[in-house]
Amino acid sequence: AGTHPFLYDHGTLLDLGTLGGELDYAVAINAAGLAVGMSYLSGAAFPVGLLWDGGALRDLNTLIDPASGWTVRGATDINDAGWIVGYGTQDGINTRALLLQPLAAVPEPGTLALIGIGAWLTGRHRRAPA
Repeated sequence: AGTHPFLYDHGTLLDLGTLGGELDYAVAINAAGLAVGMSYLSGAAFPVGLLWDGGALRDLNTLIDPASGWTVRGATDINDAGWIVGYGTQDGINTRALLLQPLAAVPEPGTLALIGIGAWLTGRHRRAPA
């Protein structure tokens, strides 16, 4: 049951698997064949970011330091260097854009680290110029 992400390659569909959720999907792939997306796990209120590394589908939260306080909620793109952009929450509040960069050479995804925070997605409002 549930929705699985697929990779279409030269007339062949490859099922990327599932994290056990009700809805898993990939949204971007790089030249090395790494794919990123989101998974809505059964009973969870929010999605988690996912990474497919050519053999396994992984929750991105298992690849970052838990002491950082960050929870990756979705991954929206990955470049050929393996840098992943997405969004998440820190300490459970304020959704923000984030950037994950691998510590090891691509395609080793097992050592992703949070290196930067992009623009705030929510929680801040700009004042109009007077």
